[in-house]
Amino acid sequence: TQALEILLEAVEVDGVMVVYVPQAITPPHDVAAAVGRPAEGTDKPVICCISGGGGIRSAARGLHAHSIPHYLTPARAAHGLGVLWRYRHIQARTLPKPEPVAGVDQKRARALIAAALSAGQRVLDPQAGAELAAAYGLSTPPSGLAATLDEAAALAERVGYPAALKRVAPSVVHKADRGGVALSLKDADAVQEAFARIIGWGERGFVQQMAAPGLEVIVGAQRDDQFGPLVMFGLGGTFVEVLRDVAFRLAPLSAAQARAMAAETAAGKLLKGVRGQPPGDVAAVMDALLRIGQLMADLPQVAEVDLNPLIVGQAGQGAWAVDVRIMLKGAES
Repeated sequence: TQALEILLEAVEVDGVMVVYVPQAITPPHDVAAAVGRPAEGTDKPVICCISGGGGIRSAARGLHAHSIPHYLTPARAAHGLGVLWRYRHIQARTLPKPEPVAGVDQKRARALIAAALSAGQRVLDPQAGAELAAAYGLSTPPSGLAATLDEAAALAERVGYPAALKRVAPSVVHKADRGGVALSLKDADAVQEAFARIIGWGERGFVQQMAAPGLEVIVGAQRDDQFGPLVMFGLGGTFVEVLRDVAFRLAPLSAAQARAMAAETAAGKLLKGVRGQPPGDVAAVMDALLRIGQLMADLPQVAEVDLNPLIVGQAGQGAWAVDVRIMLKGAES
């Protein structure tokens, strides 16, 4: 007890970890009581590791009564102190102030959301999602919705070839897994054939000009009940659900935060160029992260956003949101 009191009074000591291996002479419960008494009179963290032998459960209960965490191994105890240290530094950190995002049409975005809600929709259709993304300055390929073969062919002529056709149905989320995507359609005949093959009765097709090849990343966002709006970044396409290599930040973002979250992921490293590959348009990706963060801060009706994939061209070529999924509050996931 005296040794612990001296340590807790020392200005150079920020926290104490007590490690004890039970012996026949001193029961673990007595050690817990000796640790608990001085720990109650300090605001410094005290943790305890009692391992081996009997009486550990009783000792742990005694420690918990004094609000002292108990660990079974010194490694876990040291990890616990490390987490406290990191948490304190996070609390003391001054977050960079988010920069304002230019080129935003909030009026158009709110109109799209209002139209969806008035129609009883909780997930925006692909075209409305693309238009909302464009209202926040994100680059989206020319696109539109078609209900018939002829409409699809005419739309493809208007948006430009090669074109992509995607099935639009409430029950289909991952369209590629359900055979609901046709790519690289080069003429009207190919568009009509694909429409007849993948679009069901009463469904619509989403016709979109194909984006140039590039690195596929995901930029997403969700509104967490505890933390509020969060922005996500990582490898996109089919990789996101397999690798789960993503980073999160609170929205809205600063440029420094956007760069830091990208650096935490494999996607961020690939954007710099690896094994002779040219670097991607990092600036366009950072811009997309800032715009999605601003969208979540401005539009409380939005519950989730997925730009998957966001296809990133080489430096200076931009990044294109080719699949935009936006879920409104109250929607089922």
